[in-house]
Amino acid sequence: METRKFIILLVLALSLDSSRNVGAALHMQDAQITTITRLNNGDQFTAQGSSCNPETCIGLSSGTATAVSDISSSKKEGSCTCQCHPHLPAYREDWQICVDDIRECVLSPFVSGSMSQQIPFVFLPLKGQIIHPSKEISFAGIRTPVCGISGAKFLTDGGWIDLRNPLDTDVPFRLFRDEGRTFLQWVGEPELRARMGGRLVLVHLMCKEISTDIDRDQPAPTAAATATAAAPQVPLVFTPCVAFRIVGTPTKYLNSK
Repeated sequence: METRKFIILLVLALSLDSSRNVGAALHMQDAQITTITRLNNGDQFTAQGSSCNPETCIGLSSGTATAVSDISSSKKEGSCTCQCHPHLPAYREDWQICVDDIRECVLSPFVSGSMSQQIPFVFLPLKGQIIHPSKEISFAGIRTPVCGISGAKFLTDGGWIDLRNPLDTDVPFRLFRDEGRTFLQWVGEPELRARMGGRLVLVHLMCKEISTDIDRDQPAPTAAATATAAAPQVPLVFTPCVAFRIVGTPTKYLNSK
C-alpha cells in the first residue's frame, strides 16, 4: 500500500514538473527581443514578456548566454536582460544565439602580438580613419596577400543586408596597407555611420597570393622533385571575410523603446 502511494506521488510530481517546463518553454517562445547592446565582454540583449531567472537566458539563447549578475535589475516590467558568454561574444539576432565565428565565410582575425580576435568590439571612426587601429588583419598561411573589398553586409533579425553608401552606393570600406600590414578603413558617410551603431558587420574580401616562395640561394629542383612536390597550402585566389561588432544599440531597438 505504501509503495503504491509513493508511485502515485512520484507520477504526480513528474507530471507537475513537466507541465512547468512546457509552460516555461511556451512563455519563452512568446518573448520578444527588444534591445541589443554591443559590449566588449559579451553582447547584451533584453527580452520582453518573459520571466527572468538563470534558466530563462539559457532557453532564449540555446545555452549561449546567461542572465546578468543582478537578476533583480533585469526584472523590470516583465523583461529579462541576458549577456553572451565572453568566449561567445557576438549576439546573432537572426538566430538568437551568441557566437564566436561567422559560418557564412572564413574569417580573417584582427591581431596584435599574441592577441587574436575573430569578431572584435570596435568604435566606428570618422570617415577616412582606421577601424580598430591597434590591430591588423591577419591572413593565415599567406605571406604576400593582395586584397580588395568585394562587398559588405550588416546583420538584422531577418538576416544579412547589403551595406553601401547612400550617395554613391559604394562599399564604405577600403583596405589600407602600411609596412606590410593590412588595416580596414572606414569611408562611409556620417549618416551611415550613425545608422551602423550596434550592428554586427561582415566585410567580404577577395585576395591573391603573389609570393613565389622561391629561395634563389637554393639549387633548382629536379624534375622528379617538382613532379612530387606537395600542393600549396592555400589557393592562389581566396575570399576571406572580416567581422566586427560596433559599439551601441541598433537604431531599430532604440526607436522601439
